[in-house]
Amino acid sequence: MTTGTTGGNPDSYLARLRGAELDQVLRLGTPASKEPGELLLREEEESRHVLLILDGWVKVALPDSDGRGVLLSLRGPGSVVGELAAIDGHPRLARVTAGSRVRLRVITREAFLRHLESAPGAALALLGVVADRLRASDRSRLRTAVRDTPDRLAALLLELLAYGSGQGPVPARTPPVGLTQTELADALGVSPRTAARALRTLREEGAVETRRRAVVVLSPAKLAARAAGGR
Repeated sequence: MTTGTTGGNPDSYLARLRGAELDQVLRLGTPASKEPGELLLREEEESRHVLLILDGWVKVALPDSDGRGVLLSLRGPGSVVGELAAIDGHPRLARVTAGSRVRLRVITREAFLRHLESAPGAALALLGVVADRLRASDRSRLRTAVRDTPDRLAALLLELLAYGSGQGPVPARTPPVGLTQTELADALGVSPRTAARALRTLREEGAVETRRRAVVVLSPAKLAARAAGGR
């Protein structure tokens, strides 16, 4: 069994499957690997294949009016990517690039749909993934509406930590995918300058320290208090 079938990723499709259904999907498609920064899917393209991430992390971004990718989410071990285009036949909505070295399987639309039709449990698992993603999107919009930037950044860092641990935040560690200050700003919907001020606030509170292309969480408890609106 690959590392992608186990914990560490709350978005994992594979973690929701058991027995024959898990074995079946792991045999679908062809293996591939990508290096950090490589493009996996491009927005508006007409392709319909599905990516099953076995190891590593990818960044899902939506290009803005300047052509710069606004980070929407991360997808890690066990995640399925590109499933909407396979299901509804519409062009891709977002750009997907490798955030680390990635090992995956590339599955044709036809093979993926046959998999869902022949395995009801697998289809229900995919519905669960889609539902959780919708909830996460709603939570993100709520944070934007009612919280200040340091609070929202604290919540985002806790979510990123949860991807690496599989059991929620753990003491003093770096999220599994290094995000630039610009990417953090994009994920929060603020300017890089505003994100920098929020990082400075969290540093001064002893919650994090910053390094080149990395934020190290020193106190998940302080982040949790800040994310809940505390000071």
